[in-house]
Amino acid sequence: VHKDKFVPKYKSGKWSWDDEAEKFKFTSRGLTRENLQNSTEKKNKKDFVFKESMEEVEELVFRQVFSRTDKSYDADVIILQDIKNVALFLAPTYIMQKRFVDFVHTKVVDSFLNALIIYFEYFLKVLEYLLIRRDELSGKTPQIQSMDSINIKEMFSEYLTQYRILIAREYSKIIMENSETIGAFYHMDPILHISNSVSDQFLHEALIAFSIQVVWIAMHRKSYNVIHGEIDRLVRTNHFSMKLKGCLELSSMEKQVFMVKTIKQTSFLIQELINIEHKNLEIVWIGVKKYRGNNMRIAKLEFEFIVPNSQLSLADLSHGILGHPKNLYDTLLNLNWEAVRFAGYSQTFDPYRLVRQPYINIPDWDEYNEKHELFRSRFVLEPLREHFTELINNWKHRDKIVNYYKAGGILSDTILQCQHEIDLMNEPIVVRPDEILLNFLERKHKLRMVKKKK
Repeated sequence: VHKDKFVPKYKSGKWSWDDEAEKFKFTSRGLTRENLQNSTEKKNKKDFVFKESMEEVEELVFRQVFSRTDKSYDADVIILQDIKNVALFLAPTYIMQKRFVDFVHTKVVDSFLNALIIYFEYFLKVLEYLLIRRDELSGKTPQIQSMDSINIKEMFSEYLTQYRILIAREYSKIIMENSETIGAFYHMDPILHISNSVSDQFLHEALIAFSIQVVWIAMHRKSYNVIHGEIDRLVRTNHFSMKLKGCLELSSMEKQVFMVKTIKQTSFLIQELINIEHKNLEIVWIGVKKYRGNNMRIAKLEFEFIVPNSQLSLADLSHGILGHPKNLYDTLLNLNWEAVRFAGYSQTFDPYRLVRQPYINIPDWDEYNEKHELFRSRFVLEPLREHFTELINNWKHRDKIVNYYKAGGILSDTILQCQHEIDLMNEPIVVRPDEILLNFLERKHKLRMVKKKK
């Protein structure tokens, strides 16, 4: 983010003209010390405000302490953990509790965030299609809406419902106690049977704010208000949903594409599980049991959900920035178009869909109404997941670590790293076969799945 070795004088903010002083005035998006003291009493902690940038020292600390090491799996590509690291580093101080850090690093929350990213990858394309159709139907030369257009919207609505079923399944695991990994964060005490509603409310609101930030970063930081409004609509009912300024307004006909049958006391995600149709029952088992049937739509959903983030480009799938090379992005995971231009991508060679125009496939109506067969599943799926124990411990003490390095802690900046590499190059290279063999065996043991002893 910062190319020089000095902390920038003007941080994230905007310039405006002051008529009284007759000069340009810089307004920072972050809180200054004076504004922080004045707004401490007025600020509601439910409004989780994430930072938009970081200083040079903070960037060095993030790279050295809070990033994935080169020894981790697929260290050269962006995975969900990298997006979570950026979101946690930009998160406000009052959200960084040890309980919340452990909570967002559970397997269930990872599946929930992954399902959200898959959903919004399709949701934003459908929304853009509807806006284009709106302009075509309401311009100076409006077109007549045909029956095929209505059928396409119906199929888009059904496909969005199928994506929401995946999100609803993971969300139900979070709010229910029957999950093994999420039981420690359940609001009901197992012995006293007393609900800790205050802590549960904070955990729920923090998860919503964190999910919005993760999905927004994954979608190239586009359509923040749309993502915020849709996630808020899914996890709340109409009685408790928040109205955002500047949010996109849809007509009643357009809302039918995204809406489901409503129950006032239940969120939209839980309604997806309550009102699930018989033909979509197999979606609940995606990622748990191998699907064996001839419904290509469910097979594609399973394929999108179980493919690891680092291998999405091999399957020609696009889930935001997941699976993209890290060398094309900066520390905040903003796309560096200069690096993309020198990478040599074109319309014919674009494995990460950076050059090609985003598109959405129009479903086939006959294939949509076709009857499908289902066979008994014989295989159970267990995804591989890397644990970041040391990284989680660092996140629990984020502010202390950052303040330590800002106060004078030693940081290995670029100059020191280059000097260290030059010193290593001047030293004679000693080849030791035993060390080479030992390193190879350790690497093989890590990359290959070891069978559990029965």
